[in-house]
Amino acid sequence: MCSMDVIAELAIACAQQTSRRQTPCAEADPCYELFCRALAHPPDEAAWHALVTQYGRLVRHWLGDYADDDACQEVFVRFWKALHSSETPLPTRFPTTGAILQYLKQCVLSVRIELGRAAARQAQVEAALRTAVLAETTWLHGHPEHRSDVDDDFQQVIAACLQTPQEQVLFDLRYHYDLLPCEIQVCRPDLFPTLQTVYRTHEALLKRLRRNVALRRLWEGQSGVLNGGNSADSSV
Repeated sequence: MCSMDVIAELAIACAQQTSRRQTPCAEADPCYELFCRALAHPPDEAAWHALVTQYGRLVRHWLGDYADDDACQEVFVRFWKALHSSETPLPTRFPTTGAILQYLKQCVLSVRIELGRAAARQAQVEAALRTAVLAETTWLHGHPEHRSDVDDDFQQVIAACLQTPQEQVLFDLRYHYDLLPCEIQVCRPDLFPTLQTVYRTHEALLKRLRRNVALRRLWEGQSGVLNGGNSADSSV
């Protein structure tokens, strides 16, 4: 019997064995035999294809919300690289099909964790960008409801203190739209390539504002605008 016929018979027997949910015997375990052939040196490509076909649905079930073709492929790639490159013989490391499947599940969980983290980071970035776009658009169009509590004199003094585009954007987003430093950095990486640039720019601006005599006089009459220099500093 040729190798392809043997693999085909093993694949059928493995599918039947799995569907009956029987615990395979060590001496006659078609699924385990497929794993051994697929991960041998050199590997049997037909056996590997049969395993992917057999366990692809199970991997997708384990992936849950992240079950797509790319994630499924990533799971099998990690599984393959880890086991095929190992110097420890497969029977020594994983004596049963159940043990192999437990490792396959670990690969699935690893991929799920990474995809979950990536999705969370993407959601944070998108939310921050939406906020930044809204803030910048509203500010540039000068909607009065966002500046109703700041008189013309105060605006003129602040405008004179803001010496760079970085300071202008930072002041707008920080004090008019309450964005955190990390959100400012994410929103405007063109102006703030690192979080430290946000802190440095803010500190330099605060020092200049504290030294400004005209602003100090305005603060005496409008103490609620910035809550004083120290309060602004501590909020970052």
